[in-house]
Amino acid sequence: MKKLVILMAAWVIPFTATAQDMCPNGIVSVDADDPALLQRVCAASDRALALFSDCDAPFSTPVTIHMRDSLQDGCMGLYHCGISMIEVLTPDALARIRNPDGIFAHIPVNDLFDSVVVHELTHARYDGTPCPYDSCLATAEYLAHSVQLSTLPAPFQAPLSARRPEDKKINRDSISTVMYMFAPELFALNAWSHFKQRPDQCLYLRQILDGAIVFDHFMP
Repeated sequence: MKKLVILMAAWVIPFTATAQDMCPNGIVSVDADDPALLQRVCAASDRALALFSDCDAPFSTPVTIHMRDSLQDGCMGLYHCGISMIEVLTPDALARIRNPDGIFAHIPVNDLFDSVVVHELTHARYDGTPCPYDSCLATAEYLAHSVQLSTLPAPFQAPLSARRPEDKKINRDSISTVMYMFAPELFALNAWSHFKQRPDQCLYLRQILDGAIVFDHFMP
């Protein structure tokens, strides 16, 4: 999903200090005026944290999530590398920019919002992983999309799975920066399908986080 791109910023963007509430999980703090939205973000973050904890790869660095009414370039969410900070569109803002013809159109906006939170938190967990190239964008997005779709409720996963049947083997060549840039929805489906086909998904996830598995290549 190209609009969920990680922000590879080489500079620190100034932000106005705002009051933040810490989620019960003790990892995620949220800047949101709406108490119901705060609770929703905390619940979505619990889902992401639980998946990583179940795979023996728990979060250790606190992350702050800010609610926004708009983001640059039509993005749904942004993770800012090196400063453990995420920006996510509110559900209302997300509803205004979502693609009505995209592969995620069947997902109710609140559930899509939850998945965006999970996606960006996955970028936060991947941040700091060794990369042998100038950028490991394909690897970061592979992991973020795989975790995002893995945490969707089963009824919303089914239409996505139907697009990539279980007996259709997805090879590593289907995961690349070029694919992500020019066919982001296909990239998302390929990433999740490939991840599901791993015999030990938790081991695979930890190997990505350790930098042992990389989908990127040297770009001349």
